[in-house]
Amino acid sequence: MPDAPAPSLRGTVPPGFRMPPEWAPHLRTWMAWPGPNPTFATETALASAERAWAEVARTVRRFEPVTVLAGPGRAEGARALLGPGVDVLERPLDDAWMRDIGPTFVTRADDGTRAALDWTFNGWGAQEWARWEHDAKIGGEVAALAGVTAYRTGLVNEGGGLHVDGEGTVLLTETVQLDPDRNPGLSRAEVEAEIHAGLGTSKAVWLPRGLTGDYGRFGTRGHVDIVAAFARPGVVVAHTQPDPAHPDHEVCKEITGVLRAARDAAGRPLEVVEVPAPTVLEVDGGGPTTRTSITTSATAGSSSAPSTTRATPRPPRSSAASSRTAPSSPSTPARSSPFTAASTASPSRNRRRPGAHGAEPPGFPAPRPQSTWAGSAGNMAEWFDWSVYASFATYYAGSFFPGGTPTAQLMNTLGIFAVG
Repeated sequence: MPDAPAPSLRGTVPPGFRMPPEWAPHLRTWMAWPGPNPTFATETALASAERAWAEVARTVRRFEPVTVLAGPGRAEGARALLGPGVDVLERPLDDAWMRDIGPTFVTRADDGTRAALDWTFNGWGAQEWARWEHDAKIGGEVAALAGVTAYRTGLVNEGGGLHVDGEGTVLLTETVQLDPDRNPGLSRAEVEAEIHAGLGTSKAVWLPRGLTGDYGRFGTRGHVDIVAAFARPGVVVAHTQPDPAHPDHEVCKEITGVLRAARDAAGRPLEVVEVPAPTVLEVDGGGPTTRTSITTSATAGSSSAPSTTRATPRPPRSSAASSRTAPSSPSTPARSSPFTAASTASPSRNRRRPGAHGAEPPGFPAPRPQSTWAGSAGNMAEWFDWSVYASFATYYAGSFFPGGTPTAQLMNTLGIFAVG
Protein backbone atom coordinates (compact mmCIF):
# COMPACT_ATOMS: atom_id res chain seq x y z
CA MET A 1 0.00 0.00 0.00
CA PRO A 2 1.56 3.37 -1.01
CA ASP A 3 2.52 5.83 1.70
CA ALA A 4 0.04 8.61 2.36
CA PRO A 5 1.16 11.96 0.94
CA ALA A 6 2.90 14.25 3.42
CA PRO A 7 0.72 17.08 4.76
CA SER A 8 1.34 20.41 3.08
CA LEU A 9 0.79 24.06 3.95
CA ARG A 10 -0.04 24.81 0.33
CA GLY A 11 -3.76 25.16 -0.05
CA THR A 12 -4.40 24.70 3.68
CA VAL A 13 -3.14 27.90 5.33
CA PRO A 14 -5.71 30.61 4.54
CA PRO A 15 -4.45 33.70 2.71
CA GLY A 16 -3.34 36.70 4.73
CA PHE A 17 -1.28 34.92 7.40
CA ARG A 18 2.31 36.04 7.86
CA MET A 19 5.10 35.32 10.30
CA PRO A 20 6.03 38.53 12.14
CA PRO A 21 9.66 39.67 12.46
CA GLU A 22 11.68 39.15 15.63
CA TRP A 23 11.02 42.67 16.83
CA ALA A 24 7.23 42.36 16.71
CA PRO A 25 5.50 42.25 20.11
CA HIS A 26 4.11 38.95 21.28
CA LEU A 27 1.84 37.53 23.92
CA ARG A 28 3.68 34.78 25.75
CA THR A 29 7.01 32.95 25.89
CA TRP A 30 7.06 29.15 25.87
CA MET A 31 9.99 27.12 27.17
CA ALA A 32 10.84 23.44 27.48
CA TRP A 33 12.40 22.39 30.78
CA PRO A 34 15.72 20.49 30.67
CA GLY A 35 15.66 16.78 31.49
CA PRO A 36 18.13 13.91 31.38
CA ASN A 37 19.29 13.39 27.78
CA PRO A 38 22.52 13.47 25.73
CA THR A 39 22.59 17.26 25.84
CA PHE A 40 22.82 17.31 29.62
CA ALA A 41 24.93 14.21 30.05
CA THR A 42 25.73 14.52 33.77
CA GLU A 43 23.80 15.48 36.88
CA THR A 44 26.02 18.54 37.23
CA ALA A 45 25.33 19.66 33.66
CA LEU A 46 21.59 19.12 34.08
CA ALA A 47 21.46 21.02 37.37
CA SER A 48 23.39 23.90 35.82
CA ALA A 49 21.02 23.97 32.84
CA GLU A 50 17.96 23.97 35.11
CA ARG A 51 19.28 26.98 37.03
CA ALA A 52 20.04 28.80 33.79
CA TRP A 53 16.61 28.06 32.26
CA ALA A 54 14.97 29.24 35.48
CA GLU A 55 16.91 32.50 35.50
CA VAL A 56 15.96 33.16 31.90
CA ALA A 57 12.29 32.36 32.57
CA ARG A 58 12.15 34.63 35.63
CA THR A 59 13.75 37.46 33.66
CA VAL A 60 11.33 37.13 30.75
CA ARG A 61 8.41 36.94 33.20
CA ARG A 62 9.20 40.50 34.26
CA PHE A 63 7.88 41.56 30.87
CA GLU A 64 5.34 38.93 29.81
CA PRO A 65 3.68 35.63 30.72
CA VAL A 66 5.87 32.52 30.52
CA THR A 67 4.76 28.91 30.20
CA VAL A 68 7.27 26.11 30.76
CA LEU A 69 6.62 22.55 29.58
CA ALA A 70 8.32 19.98 31.79
CA GLY A 71 8.62 16.25 31.34
CA PRO A 72 6.47 13.85 33.38
CA GLY A 73 7.38 14.05 37.06
CA ARG A 74 9.58 17.12 36.59
CA ALA A 75 7.05 19.90 37.13
CA GLU A 76 7.47 20.10 40.90
CA GLY A 77 11.24 20.53 40.65
CA ALA A 78 10.80 23.10 37.88
CA ARG A 79 8.34 25.14 39.94
CA ALA A 80 10.74 25.16 42.88
CA LEU A 81 13.40 26.82 40.74
CA LEU A 82 11.10 29.00 38.64
CA GLY A 83 9.22 30.50 41.54
CA PRO A 84 5.73 32.03 41.44
CA GLY A 85 4.34 33.62 38.30
CA VAL A 86 5.63 31.09 35.77
CA ASP A 87 3.10 28.54 34.49
CA VAL A 88 4.39 24.94 34.42
CA LEU A 89 2.63 22.13 32.55
CA GLU A 90 3.78 18.54 32.13
CA ARG A 91 4.21 17.09 28.66
CA PRO A 92 6.49 14.28 27.43
CA LEU A 93 9.77 15.77 26.14
CA ASP A 94 13.03 14.50 24.68
CA ASP A 95 15.12 17.66 24.92
CA ALA A 96 14.77 21.31 25.87
CA TRP A 97 14.95 23.51 22.74
CA MET A 98 11.52 24.99 22.24
CA ARG A 99 12.59 27.29 19.43
CA ASP A 100 13.32 24.30 17.25
CA ILE A 101 10.62 21.88 18.33
CA GLY A 102 7.81 24.37 18.93
CA PRO A 103 5.44 25.76 16.32
CA THR A 104 5.94 28.92 14.29
CA PHE A 105 3.17 31.38 14.98
CA VAL A 106 1.66 33.44 12.22
CA THR A 107 -0.93 36.18 12.32
CA ARG A 108 -3.38 37.80 9.98
CA ALA A 109 -3.09 41.59 9.84
CA ASP A 110 -6.73 42.32 9.01
CA ASP A 111 -8.29 40.77 12.09
CA GLY A 112 -5.39 39.64 14.30
CA THR A 113 -6.24 35.94 13.98
CA ARG A 114 -3.37 33.72 15.06
CA ALA A 115 -2.39 30.28 13.83
CA ALA A 116 0.60 27.97 14.16
CA LEU A 117 2.77 26.12 11.66
CA ASP A 118 3.62 22.65 12.89
CA TRP A 119 6.83 21.67 11.10
CA THR A 120 8.06 18.09 11.06
CA PHE A 121 10.91 17.68 13.56
CA ASN A 122 13.36 14.77 13.25
CA GLY A 123 16.22 15.56 15.59
CA TRP A 124 18.08 18.07 13.39
CA GLY A 125 18.38 15.60 10.55
CA ALA A 126 18.08 12.30 12.45
CA GLN A 127 21.38 12.77 14.26
CA GLU A 128 22.67 9.66 16.01
CA TRP A 129 22.52 11.15 19.51
CA ALA A 130 19.12 12.80 19.13
CA ARG A 131 15.73 11.55 20.28
CA TRP A 132 12.52 13.09 18.99
CA GLU A 133 9.62 10.73 19.64
CA HIS A 134 8.03 13.28 21.99
CA ASP A 135 9.55 16.51 20.70
CA ALA A 136 8.02 15.84 17.28
CA LYS A 137 4.59 16.32 18.87
CA ILE A 138 5.31 19.50 20.81
CA GLY A 139 4.39 21.88 17.99
CA GLY A 140 0.83 20.60 17.99
CA GLU A 141 0.71 20.49 21.80
CA VAL A 142 1.75 24.13 22.14
CA ALA A 143 -0.70 25.25 19.45
CA ALA A 144 -3.52 23.48 21.30
CA LEU A 145 -2.53 25.07 24.60
CA ALA A 146 -2.45 28.48 22.91
CA GLY A 147 -5.91 27.88 21.49
CA VAL A 148 -4.93 28.36 17.85
CA THR A 149 -5.33 26.26 14.73
CA ALA A 150 -2.21 24.27 13.83
CA TYR A 151 -1.33 23.67 10.18
CA ARG A 152 0.79 20.56 9.78
CA THR A 153 3.51 20.16 7.16
CA GLY A 154 5.70 17.28 6.09
CA LEU A 155 8.62 19.69 5.57
CA VAL A 156 11.33 19.03 8.13
CA ASN A 157 12.36 22.36 9.61
CA GLU A 158 13.24 24.05 12.89
CA GLY A 159 12.65 27.54 14.21
CA GLY A 160 16.37 28.30 14.10
CA GLY A 161 16.46 27.37 10.43
CA LEU A 162 14.66 30.47 9.16
CA HIS A 163 14.53 34.21 9.74
CA VAL A 164 12.04 36.74 8.36
CA ASP A 165 11.86 40.51 7.93
CA GLY A 166 8.08 40.67 8.34
CA GLU A 167 7.70 42.11 4.84
CA GLY A 168 7.94 39.01 2.68
CA THR A 169 11.61 37.97 2.87
CA VAL A 170 12.99 34.84 4.54
CA LEU A 171 16.60 33.73 5.10
CA LEU A 172 17.35 30.01 4.66
CA THR A 173 20.44 27.79 4.39
CA GLU A 174 20.99 25.05 1.84
CA THR A 175 22.47 22.64 4.39
CA VAL A 176 19.32 22.73 6.53
CA GLN A 177 16.26 22.83 4.30
CA LEU A 178 17.98 20.80 1.54
CA ASP A 179 19.64 18.41 3.98
CA PRO A 180 19.15 14.84 2.62
CA ASP A 181 18.56 13.69 6.20
CA ARG A 182 15.80 16.24 6.59
CA ASN A 183 14.10 16.66 3.22
CA PRO A 184 15.56 14.07 0.83
CA GLY A 185 14.91 14.77 -2.82
CA LEU A 186 13.27 18.16 -2.38
CA SER A 187 14.39 21.00 -4.63
CA ARG A 188 14.80 24.65 -3.72
CA ALA A 189 11.60 25.45 -5.54
CA GLU A 190 9.64 22.82 -3.62
CA VAL A 191 11.02 23.97 -0.27
CA GLU A 192 10.31 27.62 -1.11
CA ALA A 193 6.74 26.86 -2.13
CA GLU A 194 6.04 25.24 1.24
CA ILE A 195 7.88 27.91 3.24
CA HIS A 196 6.13 30.78 1.46
CA ALA A 197 2.72 29.15 1.86
CA GLY A 198 3.16 29.05 5.63
CA LEU A 199 5.15 32.18 6.43
CA GLY A 200 3.40 34.48 3.97
CA THR A 201 6.75 35.29 2.38
CA SER A 202 7.50 35.66 -1.32
CA LYS A 203 11.29 35.93 -1.51
CA ALA A 204 13.85 33.47 -0.12
CA VAL A 205 17.51 34.41 0.26
CA TRP A 206 19.50 31.17 0.32
CA LEU A 207 22.81 31.09 2.18
CA PRO A 208 25.16 28.22 1.28
CA ARG A 209 25.80 27.01 4.82
CA GLY A 210 26.23 27.90 8.48
CA LEU A 211 29.29 28.30 10.68
CA THR A 212 31.95 25.60 10.95
CA GLY A 213 31.24 24.66 14.55
CA ASP A 214 27.60 24.00 13.71
CA TYR A 215 28.61 20.85 11.84
CA GLY A 216 30.05 19.12 14.88
CA ARG A 217 28.38 16.34 16.80
CA PHE A 218 25.79 18.54 18.47
CA GLY A 219 25.42 21.05 15.65
CA THR A 220 22.32 21.84 13.64
CA ARG A 221 24.15 21.57 10.31
CA GLY A 222 23.77 25.18 9.43
CA HIS A 223 20.97 27.06 11.18
CA VAL A 224 20.73 30.55 9.77
CA ASP A 225 20.10 32.13 13.16
CA ILE A 226 23.75 31.62 14.05
CA VAL A 227 24.91 33.45 10.93
CA ALA A 228 22.58 36.26 9.95
CA ALA A 229 19.42 38.03 11.11
CA PHE A 230 17.29 40.94 10.02
CA ALA A 231 17.65 44.02 12.22
CA ARG A 232 14.87 45.70 10.29
CA PRO A 233 13.49 45.32 6.75
CA GLY A 234 16.35 45.80 4.31
CA VAL A 235 19.08 45.51 6.96
CA VAL A 236 20.83 42.26 7.90
CA VAL A 237 23.29 41.75 10.74
CA ALA A 238 25.89 39.16 9.70
CA HIS A 239 28.46 37.20 11.67
CA THR A 240 31.97 37.80 10.33
CA GLN A 241 35.30 36.30 11.27
CA PRO A 242 38.28 38.67 10.77
CA ASP A 243 41.02 36.10 11.38
CA PRO A 244 42.17 34.61 8.02
CA ALA A 245 43.37 31.50 9.84
CA HIS A 246 39.96 30.82 11.37
CA PRO A 247 37.77 28.17 9.70
CA ASP A 248 34.89 30.63 9.51
CA HIS A 249 36.83 33.38 7.74
CA GLU A 250 36.13 32.20 4.19
CA VAL A 251 32.69 30.94 5.16
CA CYS A 252 31.68 34.40 6.38
CA LYS A 253 33.12 36.10 3.31
CA GLU A 254 31.00 33.88 1.11
CA ILE A 255 27.86 34.45 3.18
CA THR A 256 28.20 38.24 3.35
CA GLY A 257 28.86 38.25 -0.40
CA VAL A 258 25.62 36.38 -1.04
CA LEU A 259 23.71 38.78 1.23
CA ARG A 260 25.12 41.88 -0.45
CA ALA A 261 24.18 40.55 -3.86
CA ALA A 262 20.62 39.76 -2.75
CA ARG A 263 17.45 41.83 -2.90
CA ASP A 264 14.50 41.49 -0.58
CA ALA A 265 10.84 40.99 -1.45
CA ALA A 266 10.44 44.73 -1.97
CA GLY A 267 13.31 44.78 -4.48
CA ARG A 268 15.72 46.57 -2.13
CA PRO A 269 19.40 45.57 -2.04
CA LEU A 270 20.22 44.32 1.44
CA GLU A 271 22.36 46.49 3.68
CA VAL A 272 24.76 44.17 5.52
CA VAL A 273 26.09 45.16 8.93
CA GLU A 274 29.07 42.97 9.80
CA VAL A 275 29.52 41.94 13.43
CA PRO A 276 33.08 40.69 14.05
CA ALA A 277 33.36 37.51 16.09
CA PRO A 278 36.15 36.62 18.54
CA THR A 279 39.16 35.30 16.67
CA VAL A 280 40.13 32.70 19.26
CA LEU A 281 37.87 30.86 21.66
CA GLU A 282 38.87 28.28 24.24
CA VAL A 283 36.65 25.77 25.93
CA ASP A 284 37.71 25.24 29.52
CA GLY A 285 41.31 25.67 28.44
CA GLY A 286 40.97 22.74 26.09
CA GLY A 287 42.03 24.52 22.94
CA PRO A 288 40.41 26.72 20.33
CA THR A 289 36.91 26.14 19.08
CA THR A 290 35.27 27.53 15.97
CA ARG A 291 31.82 28.04 17.42
CA THR A 292 30.61 31.62 17.56
CA SER A 293 27.23 33.07 16.90
CA ILE A 294 25.30 36.07 15.75
CA THR A 295 21.67 36.78 16.23
CA THR A 296 19.87 40.05 15.90
CA SER A 297 20.88 43.55 16.79
CA ALA A 298 20.55 45.19 20.14
CA THR A 299 17.94 47.48 18.67
CA ALA A 300 15.63 44.71 17.65
CA GLY A 301 12.25 45.76 18.77
CA SER A 302 12.61 49.19 17.27
CA SER A 303 12.94 50.46 13.74
CA SER A 304 16.23 52.23 14.31
CA ALA A 305 19.51 51.13 12.78
CA PRO A 306 21.45 48.41 14.56
CA SER A 307 23.59 49.65 17.39
CA THR A 308 26.51 47.93 19.02
CA THR A 309 25.95 44.22 18.69
CA ARG A 310 28.41 41.70 19.97
CA ALA A 311 29.13 38.16 18.97
CA THR A 312 29.37 35.48 21.59
CA PRO A 313 30.58 31.91 21.75
CA ARG A 314 27.74 29.55 21.12
CA PRO A 315 27.98 25.89 21.97
CA PRO A 316 26.85 23.24 19.55
CA ARG A 317 23.11 22.93 19.30
CA SER A 318 22.10 19.78 21.03
CA SER A 319 19.03 20.65 22.95
CA ALA A 320 16.47 23.23 22.24
CA ALA A 321 14.04 24.90 24.43
CA SER A 322 13.09 28.40 25.27
CA SER A 323 12.54 30.47 22.00
CA ARG A 324 14.04 29.69 17.82
CA THR A 325 11.81 28.95 17.84
CA ALA A 326 6.19 29.19 19.87
CA PRO A 327 2.69 30.22 20.68
CA SER A 328 1.25 33.32 22.18
CA SER A 329 3.23 35.83 24.11
CA PRO A 330 2.87 39.49 25.09
CA SER A 331 5.31 42.07 23.87
CA THR A 332 8.78 40.96 23.18
CA PRO A 333 10.96 40.10 20.26
CA ALA A 334 12.66 36.83 20.86
CA ARG A 335 15.94 35.13 20.07
CA SER A 336 19.27 36.59 20.61
CA SER A 337 22.55 35.58 22.07
CA PRO A 338 23.61 36.56 25.51
CA PHE A 339 25.60 39.38 23.93
CA THR A 340 23.19 40.42 21.23
CA ALA A 341 19.62 41.36 21.51
CA ALA A 342 17.64 39.42 19.03
CA SER A 343 14.10 38.32 18.80
CA THR A 344 12.31 35.38 17.46
CA ALA A 345 9.31 36.82 15.93
CA SER A 346 7.99 33.81 14.27
CA PRO A 347 5.36 31.90 16.03
CA SER A 348 8.15 29.38 16.22
CA ARG A 349 13.01 30.05 16.28
CA ASN A 350 11.93 30.73 15.83
CA ARG A 351 6.26 32.10 16.01
CA ARG A 352 4.54 35.39 16.06
CA ARG A 353 1.91 37.55 14.57
CA PRO A 354 0.37 40.81 15.50
CA GLY A 355 -3.18 40.83 16.64
CA ALA A 356 -5.51 39.73 19.36
CA HIS A 357 -4.29 37.11 21.76
CA GLY A 358 -7.09 34.60 21.21
CA ALA A 359 -8.24 31.96 23.65
CA GLU A 360 -5.87 31.14 26.50
CA PRO A 361 -5.93 27.91 28.50
CA PRO A 362 -7.66 28.03 31.88
CA GLY A 363 -5.58 29.79 34.50
CA PHE A 364 -3.37 31.66 32.05
CA PRO A 365 -3.09 35.36 32.82
CA ALA A 366 -4.80 37.40 30.12
CA PRO A 367 -2.04 39.04 28.06
CA ARG A 368 -2.32 42.36 26.30
CA PRO A 369 -3.56 41.94 22.73
CA GLN A 370 -0.41 42.14 20.65
CA SER A 371 1.28 40.22 17.93
CA THR A 372 2.26 36.61 18.25
CA TRP A 373 5.34 34.79 17.18
CA ALA A 374 7.66 32.12 18.47
CA GLY A 375 11.30 31.63 19.16
CA SER A 376 13.56 29.09 20.82
CA ALA A 377 17.06 28.64 22.00
CA GLY A 378 20.22 27.25 20.56
CA ASN A 379 21.98 24.16 21.69
CA MET A 380 24.74 23.98 24.22
CA ALA A 381 27.56 21.53 24.45
CA GLU A 382 28.19 19.59 27.61
CA TRP A 383 31.07 21.90 28.41
CA PHE A 384 29.02 25.05 28.37
CA ASP A 385 28.69 26.97 31.62
CA TRP A 386 24.95 27.45 31.85
CA SER A 387 25.13 29.80 34.81
CA VAL A 388 27.33 32.22 32.87
CA TYR A 389 24.96 31.89 29.92
CA ALA A 390 21.97 32.89 32.00
CA SER A 391 23.86 35.70 33.68
CA PHE A 392 24.76 37.28 30.35
CA ALA A 393 21.19 36.87 29.16
CA THR A 394 19.64 38.51 32.18
CA TYR A 395 22.29 41.23 32.33
CA TYR A 396 21.78 42.26 28.74
CA ALA A 397 18.04 42.05 29.11
CA GLY A 398 18.27 44.75 31.75
CA SER A 399 20.94 46.75 29.93
CA PHE A 400 19.36 46.80 26.49
CA PHE A 401 15.75 46.82 27.53
CA PRO A 402 15.46 48.48 30.95
CA GLY A 403 11.92 49.46 30.03
CA GLY A 404 11.11 45.91 29.23
CA THR A 405 9.39 45.14 26.00
CA PRO A 406 11.99 43.45 23.75
CA THR A 407 13.55 41.07 26.23
CA ALA A 408 12.45 37.98 24.36
CA GLN A 409 14.44 39.20 21.44
CA LEU A 410 17.53 38.74 23.49
CA MET A 411 16.43 35.46 24.98
CA ASN A 412 15.73 33.99 21.60
CA THR A 413 19.41 33.71 20.99
CA LEU A 414 19.47 31.27 23.80
CA GLY A 415 17.38 29.03 21.65
CA ILE A 416 15.51 27.86 24.66
CA PHE A 417 12.12 29.31 24.06
CA ALA A 418 9.34 29.91 21.63
CA VAL A 419 7.03 32.87 21.63
CA GLY A 420 3.70 33.56 20.19
